[in-house]
This record gives sequence, C-alpha cells and structure tokens, in this order.
Amino acid sequence: MIFHPIPLKDCEALLKDQEDILTPAWEKFRRDAALQTCPSCGAGDPIFILDTRKPFASGEILPRYHARCSACGMDYTLWTRLAIGVPTPSRVC
Repeated sequence: MIFHPIPLKDCEALLKDQEDILTPAWEKFRRDAALQTCPSCGAGDPIFILDTRKPFASGEILPRYHARCSACGMDYTLWTRLAIGVPTPSRVC
C-alpha cells in the first residue's frame, strides 16, 4: 500500500476552522517540565527525549517524553523522577 501525503493547501483548508489545542498543551508541558530537576545531581534544564517504547497514552494529545539531565546524562521520568537510565560519560551532553 502506498501512502500519498495530503498537499499543504488541502491540509490548511481542512484545519482552518478547527481550534488549536496542541500549541497550548505543548506550552504548558514545556513550562511544567522545565521546573523538574535531575534526581541524581539536582541540575535543571532537562533535555526531552521521545518515549519510543510507548509514544502515546490513551486520552493524551501529546506524545510521551522522558528527560535526560544536561549535566550528568541521567535518564528519568519527568513527573515521578524515577531513574530509567544511568549516566555514562558518553551520554553527558
């Protein structure tokens, strides 16, 4: 089966009367997630990594992300701060 992309002008015509619900949701996510700190070293300003194991959860409009500390490289869940990957020298950004 071959999929053909919808031309941009057709997409714009289909979406012109629809409310933008993604931009406010993304801005709220970024604002709330930026307040999280690394459970290992306490640094802020995490890097957001798309959770490729389960990118979408039921009822959510944004994909799921986890965080990587920009200081030590620890991977952790954003809201529970549970470690899901240990820092290694090659992962430090």
